[in-house]
Amino acid sequence: MKSSTLSIVLCLIYADIAMAQAPGIAWIHTYDTGGQDLLQDVYVTVNNDIVACGSANHRPWMIRINPEGDLIWSRVFGPEASATLHAVIETDSLDLFTSGVSNQHPYSALLSDEGELIWERTEDFRAASYACIELKSGSFIVSAFRNSAFLYSLNYQGERDWLQQYDDANRHSLYLYGLRETQDGIIAAGFKFWPNEPKPIWVLKTDFDGEQQWTQEFVIANNQEARGICSTPDGFALCGFLFEQESNCSIFYINNQGELTSHTEVDVQRFSDQERLHGIVRLPGGYVATAGGFTMPCAILFDENGRAVWVRAFDEIAPGNRNGIVNHGLVSLAATNDNELIGAYFATVGEDSAVDGLLLKIEPLALNLTLLEYIPHDTVFSVLPGDTIDFLVRAGYINQGDLAFDWFRNGESVGSDSAYTAIFDSLREELIECHVTLEDQEVSVRWNISVVPIYISDWTPDSLSLIVNRRDVINFNVRVRSVNEGVAYRWILTDMVDNSSADVGMSDSVTIQFNRPRAYQLTGDASLDRDACQVIWSIDVRSIILNWSPVELTLSAPVDSTLRFELTPANQDSGAVRFLWTVDGNSVSDSTFLQTDQLTIGLHLIAGFLFEGAESDSVAWSVNILEPDWIRDGGYSQAALTLNASPNPFNSATRVRCSCPQFSEAELSLVDITGREIWTRDFGVGSEGIFETPIDGLKLAVGVYFLRLSSKGDNRYLKIVCLK
Repeated sequence: MKSSTLSIVLCLIYADIAMAQAPGIAWIHTYDTGGQDLLQDVYVTVNNDIVACGSANHRPWMIRINPEGDLIWSRVFGPEASATLHAVIETDSLDLFTSGVSNQHPYSALLSDEGELIWERTEDFRAASYACIELKSGSFIVSAFRNSAFLYSLNYQGERDWLQQYDDANRHSLYLYGLRETQDGIIAAGFKFWPNEPKPIWVLKTDFDGEQQWTQEFVIANNQEARGICSTPDGFALCGFLFEQESNCSIFYINNQGELTSHTEVDVQRFSDQERLHGIVRLPGGYVATAGGFTMPCAILFDENGRAVWVRAFDEIAPGNRNGIVNHGLVSLAATNDNELIGAYFATVGEDSAVDGLLLKIEPLALNLTLLEYIPHDTVFSVLPGDTIDFLVRAGYINQGDLAFDWFRNGESVGSDSAYTAIFDSLREELIECHVTLEDQEVSVRWNISVVPIYISDWTPDSLSLIVNRRDVINFNVRVRSVNEGVAYRWILTDMVDNSSADVGMSDSVTIQFNRPRAYQLTGDASLDRDACQVIWSIDVRSIILNWSPVELTLSAPVDSTLRFELTPANQDSGAVRFLWTVDGNSVSDSTFLQTDQLTIGLHLIAGFLFEGAESDSVAWSVNILEPDWIRDGGYSQAALTLNASPNPFNSATRVRCSCPQFSEAELSLVDITGREIWTRDFGVGSEGIFETPIDGLKLAVGVYFLRLSSKGDNRYLKIVCLK
């Protein structure tokens, strides 16, 4: 698994920048049609010509130049006003496809390689397009956004095959700036926006019909954006920025499932006023991205590990330095077949500040010898005796020369090709090395291999650091390879808060529901005789509820007990937190806690709900309200005993009226909630079987009491309440 690089110390970046040799500028040219002109995107064709698109006086505009920057043709076409092109590509048929916006609607067009308009179309919904690609099937995919995000497909004749709209459940605005084709669909990347809320980066995966397969989003700082995308060996690199206390240019590396694996930040404040990466291209050994400031644009070179090698500020075109340029920017980037870089945007030129399209070419980059790929990707792994493993190394260098490969196994030379096959026979630790040299440069990779009788070859979830929501149910599984059968399994779940552990499974998989928000560690053990292996997951269970009281969710209490239920929000400083309490499904309170002594004898369900914005969570208690033991043991009479008190509840006094079978005697007792007898009165009953007696409330403390009427072994009880 890859580890995430979450930040880079700026002083180290500056040191690297100072030592690395940034390239010079081969040429700078401005292009204009006599009006307000700007170039938004640039593309290098198969014959190394350069095509750029944008707008001329608010109409679609495209130019084609040769590698020296000389104009081949310039075309203004399409709608008469309020239109601009944001993306251009060369098709497999060598035509030029472009997309943008016209009068707030997506616009696209197909031109020949000589700039002749073949067809154009404007869509019937409001949005703007900033990216387009041609699929291997020959159709075009265009992305657009305006609150919602859109993907649509056009065939080569300009007919729309399908249109898909994507909306956020929380009504955030969706922005899409990057598109790439994958083996089984389309990846689109951008960000979400809603005022006064963090802007997460948003990644969308669809099939080739635009049907959503999954989305991913992640937040590193208060705000982040992704505006460009390119492929990497393990997924994709997104360029943009993130902002906490200050804004930094950033590249975000994601895997093929859209999960963030690492990110890199670079502070270019000393070069540019706008720290935001707009375009990114991949080169052998690294990536180059543009920072589009309005006083001095920059380019940044990153190596394969995401380290900033240099920052190139284009001070040659700073205000007044060349061609009368007053102001300029840089938003798009492309690489030539010779690994030269082409940047595009605009420049304001001359005393009248006319806006012209700007293109510049950066001289070929000189990178160090770099490992582009090595297989296996894991450099520390286990095998069984008898396994055969193929090793492969690819190295790259901009000015490619003859590479020399030297393979070593446990210190002995075993090969000189780019690949090596090893057979592992006996139980031992082995070291496989490959050294690649070019003149005085050398790179190497080492694999540490353990030949063992048992090891875990795969596991799910594949990420060993999980963040889950409370109540989530997760299935964990280990796949074991062993020399013999009879593998024993054991799963141990450790609560990292109170450091308690419990066995939770004895097979190759276990399913766990996480009900409490806290940190856990799950260990999956596999053993064969005296040999064992294990995988350990760290699990962070999240909820907007931090704690609740009582902790036990099944309770018993005597009748008239005062019970208090409470929820503690995880974000106690949030002003958006709301509460709701229900008893047996009926809403009773919206306070931060519920306190009650009104629960009757029997089983009750108490539920506390906590809301924060669009998120919600709840805790439910099952409460069994019991009679006091001394009442329950006495039982209730089935005889004709009656007992009443009026008023009840009472203040200073109440009067008790009793009845029992004729010609019997009766005993009346007053007891408190604990069963302690306060007084007892004996009555001889007359022929009517009815008698009355007063109770002086001034002699009683405030509280709950019980009257007990007994006659011939039968009892009748009455609860009375003294209020005063």
